[in-house]
Amino acid sequence: MLRNRFMVFIFLLLLITAYSVEGLCLAESTEQEANSAISKAEGSLNSAYVSVIEGEKAGGDVAGLVKDLNGALEYVSASKNFLVANEFDAAKADAERARGISDSVARDAAVLKSWATSQGEIQFRDNLILSSLLAIAIVLIGFRGWFVFKGHYLRRMAGMKPEVVHDEPG
Repeated sequence: MLRNRFMVFIFLLLLITAYSVEGLCLAESTEQEANSAISKAEGSLNSAYVSVIEGEKAGGDVAGLVKDLNGALEYVSASKNFLVANEFDAAKADAERARGISDSVARDAAVLKSWATSQGEIQFRDNLILSSLLAIAIVLIGFRGWFVFKGHYLRRMAGMKPEVVHDEPG
C-alpha cells in the first residue's frame, strides 16, 4: 500500500513538473506565435490592399472592401496592443481574425476585378456597335436627304424658262 502511494506521489510530482515546464515553453512559443500571426496578418493585409487597388483601377466599386480592410487593420492594431500588454492569446486571436478578413477581401477584390474588366469589355463592345449603327443611320439619312433635294432641284430647274440678256452698246 505504501508503495502504491509512493507511486501516485511520484506520478503527481512528474505531472506537475511536466505541466509547469510545458507552461513555460508555451508562454515563449505563444509570444513567438503571436508575433508570427501578426506578421502573417500584416502580409495578408498588404496583399489585400494591392488587390483592392487593382479592383478599383479595373473600375469596380471597392467601398465595401475598403470598409472590411479597415476592420482588418483595426484588428492588427489591437493585436499589437495586446502583444505589448503581454496578452499573447488575444494578440494571436485578433491577428488571425485580421488575416481571415484580409484573405476574404483579397478574394472578393480579385472577383470584383475580373467582373469589372468583363463589364468594361461588354460596355466597350456595346458602345462600338451603337456608334457604328448611328454613323450608318446618319449616312443613310444624308443620302436620302440629298436625293430628295436633288429631285426637287432638278424639277425646279426644268420648269424655269431661260432669259436672254441683250448687251447694250454703250
